[in-house]
Amino acid sequence: MDTSGKKLGEHPGAWFYTVGQRRDIRIGGGGALFVVAKDVANNRIVVGTAEERELFSNRLVLSDWKWLRGDRSFPWSGEAKIRYRQTDQKVRVSSVPKEGSDSEVLEAVFETPQRAVAPGQFLVAYEGDELVGSAVISQ
Repeated sequence: MDTSGKKLGEHPGAWFYTVGQRRDIRIGGGGALFVVAKDVANNRIVVGTAEERELFSNRLVLSDWKWLRGDRSFPWSGEAKIRYRQTDQKVRVSSVPKEGSDSEVLEAVFETPQRAVAPGQFLVAYEGDELVGSAVISQ
């Protein structure tokens, strides 16, 4: 589907795709398309152009946070990246109430919107050149 909900084609299964993916989408007739969202439960992927706002987000939810050297506390500010060769990005990580629950989750808010935030991948956190923590991106 495109970002307006129009069906563009069929695919072998949503689980085969990653948010931000461009290769192997196999929809012709236009410019480059990227996976901007996926709904595995309903076997749907949403595609859009590199410029579409749906591909960018400055907020994400984290799970399984690990401090690598010395425990620090939240809120924490520093730099982080969500992909291997990305430049470090300014971020603030805070514990916030989980929607519809009494528990809390960790939320990372980037100063600049990030392209193709992909659940299941990692956020890695730095203080200067020192890697200080990491977590799984859950949302």
